[in-house]
Amino acid sequence: MSANEHIEYATVTTGLRAPRVAVVFPAQANWDYFARAAMYAASNTWGGAGFVLVPATDGNVDPHVRDAVVAYDPDYVVSYSYTVGDLDKLTPGTIEKMLDEQNIDDQESRSRLRDDLRSMNVDDDVLARTRDAVVEASSSYRMDNSSEPGDDYRWHERELSLSAPVPTGPGSHLGALTPIEKIRRPADPTPVSVSPTLTGDIGVAAVMRLGLLSAPTAEGQTLDQTQRSAVQRWLLGVPTRFPSATPQAVLDPDYGTARGLPSVWDATTLGLASVTSVSSRRNRKLCVIGSTANDFALAMIWDRLYGNGLWIPDSWIGGEDRAHILQLLRDTLTPFYAREERAWAVTSVSHDIDAVAKVRDDVIGSPSTFMVSDPKTADAANDLPVIGLDDDLHFPDRGKLHFGIDEQFSSTTTMPVLRDPDGSTTLAATPALPIVQHELLRTVPDLSWQVDIDVPDTPIPPSRHVPAHVILHPDESPHNTWMRVGRAGLSYEALAYGFVPAGASADYRLVKPRVRRPSMQAWATARASLTGRTVATSAAGRHGDVLQTMFGSRNRLIEAISGDLLPVFRSFIPQFKTTREQFPEDEGCLVRGTVAYLNFSGVVSISGLPIEEARAQCDELLTERILSRGLLLNCSACGNLDFVVIDRLRQVNECLRCGHPNDLSLSRWKMPTGEPQWFYDLHPVATALMAQNGDVPILLAAHLRATASQSNRYADCAELEVSDSTGNKLAEADLLALVDDRVVVAEAKSTDQLDKGSNQRKAAKKRVLLAETFGAEEIVLATTRDGWTTASLNAMRAAVKGHDWKTMRRPRIREVLGLGTKTVKDRYVDVD
Repeated sequence: MSANEHIEYATVTTGLRAPRVAVVFPAQANWDYFARAAMYAASNTWGGAGFVLVPATDGNVDPHVRDAVVAYDPDYVVSYSYTVGDLDKLTPGTIEKMLDEQNIDDQESRSRLRDDLRSMNVDDDVLARTRDAVVEASSSYRMDNSSEPGDDYRWHERELSLSAPVPTGPGSHLGALTPIEKIRRPADPTPVSVSPTLTGDIGVAAVMRLGLLSAPTAEGQTLDQTQRSAVQRWLLGVPTRFPSATPQAVLDPDYGTARGLPSVWDATTLGLASVTSVSSRRNRKLCVIGSTANDFALAMIWDRLYGNGLWIPDSWIGGEDRAHILQLLRDTLTPFYAREERAWAVTSVSHDIDAVAKVRDDVIGSPSTFMVSDPKTADAANDLPVIGLDDDLHFPDRGKLHFGIDEQFSSTTTMPVLRDPDGSTTLAATPALPIVQHELLRTVPDLSWQVDIDVPDTPIPPSRHVPAHVILHPDESPHNTWMRVGRAGLSYEALAYGFVPAGASADYRLVKPRVRRPSMQAWATARASLTGRTVATSAAGRHGDVLQTMFGSRNRLIEAISGDLLPVFRSFIPQFKTTREQFPEDEGCLVRGTVAYLNFSGVVSISGLPIEEARAQCDELLTERILSRGLLLNCSACGNLDFVVIDRLRQVNECLRCGHPNDLSLSRWKMPTGEPQWFYDLHPVATALMAQNGDVPILLAAHLRATASQSNRYADCAELEVSDSTGNKLAEADLLALVDDRVVVAEAKSTDQLDKGSNQRKAAKKRVLLAETFGAEEIVLATTRDGWTTASLNAMRAAVKGHDWKTMRRPRIREVLGLGTKTVKDRYVDVD
């Protein structure tokens, strides 16, 4: 514990859960086969019901899918490791051709090599590059091996691939993902699995619903129209209140087929409970239309994230199935006519908005099996909005699902914590060992599970990667524990990493790291370091840091500067040359035209506060040494007028200019003729802050904090300079804030333009650089004026729209107008 730290007690929440995994699979050709194969691998892994798929088509990840994956927040991003055997399934004769090319005639050698080739993994550059792109956008586990941002080997990752299941035997599987066969018991019921011969879009949709226990085939059964319609009805869940039995055409006869048996996905959740984060409202259900792998992936991620994702391939609504599917969709979406639950929205990755709107309108115009209604009375945009037309696609933080270990998914305790002067919070003691208590799971050798830990009163931007040492106590090695920033605080692997001797006790097998929740400034510094940039407090920011220390906290600073005494603080900044002009009602005195002092009556009149309230606030500021009380006395020798603070006031006072002694008498204070009048001086650091319009970012901070849902869901730091590795200044952020888990970078001014003339484009691009550096969801333009110039807004629009947002969602532009007034306007600016 350092001299600047102090110990407090804070609420700490912890939860044990299964891993979250994003599986990247090949999607250039035959993507339906590889999607089923990847889900087959997930179906044989503990917690696989919560895994999601990400298509690899060209080495990049689709922005819609990328944003969904970031919201999902995977612990591991892995590639589906496919083999030459998979290629041979898709193109029979592939292996024989490879053998022929080797000129192997000996049948025994040929047979042995055939088996080797069948299990040989295929190196796929597109798959690898797509996985890297997903990792870069997310906050999956990784350890820092190098300080160079561009180093190809900078990060060491825990898990890189997921393969089709192979027998693991009784020994350890030595991985972060536990095979479900390690957990299943002989007495467990045989789960219901999709047939491996059910191919195409129906096969993919069915496996997404049930799971798959047998390796998929490339060619399979053909369903007749009756079977196809029955499967579609089952997949769409119609009627939703009376679900039908799974059609036999879907099921694998080698496994369970009776009604009431668990699905394969259910069987991967042994010892787990589906847990949702607190939400006062139901999340939207999303219907994704389109036949591409990205359409399917978006629907699947939404389903795993919120529990309500539906995929409708083009083939279902583009041919003879169209009328049937439209009616099924109409029946599935019926609740939106009940007016109490308009929960559905439709979207597509592959189709434009007009095409999706056409399908939406056709659905609303279709007859319903269960109720009579007039489509003409429907409010389509409200009842069934099209994402991108009637609404935006948001991924709410509340209401997300995950699989927690039964009865251990959430616990709360009070622990001692160390508070740094910058606002960082570090556990002063180790947390409890994350021992699994579940009767079945505790007997599983080498079960690998995750721990979420949070100190709610110290918010941190969720699901954004920072180096592990930033979120650990300085004495903890970042190479002994897999740590990351997750969507529910900090996450770490429960099992110790590295060498653990056989038979070791839980104290050695499990980790109990003293985690650290960094302040916004510490987080910003760490985040910028990922791109080789540095962060420092600007000159104006250093004034704020000094005042924050004097006030005792950032919250108190914001409260004081943005409160009722704001006009009083501003009055200490000379706006005129003479006292008569500066204080026409004798509120104070202007000395030498450069320094202003206020009397108490001036404080009352300028603030408009009742005398008692003004007195109380002045006394608090005097205690904090922000204000000082004293007398204005002139010198009988040189005539210099000085402010003599009360702590130095005597019967005989030396002139601060010439040193001449002066008796404290009427000739020195002039007026009033009775007792002298007290004046107030503002601390020079506060004066400098006000003179540089440093109150404007503070006013914005007060406004943003007021918009947060809870006080502990807001944090900020002001006046940051971002520089490159050589020290060249790149941009300055007037305010960097976290509001309800959204990162905001802000420009706060007392003018109505970003800069003068053509420099506005440069200023706008600097906002973009800041947003990309910190992964901001919003770029805020705030001003004390009632609006921004059109040129400034257009420059900001062009900069945001013209930037290639490779690893993050394009931020929204938000303008806040009239700061410091009673009529603050806060609105989003249309970029397109």
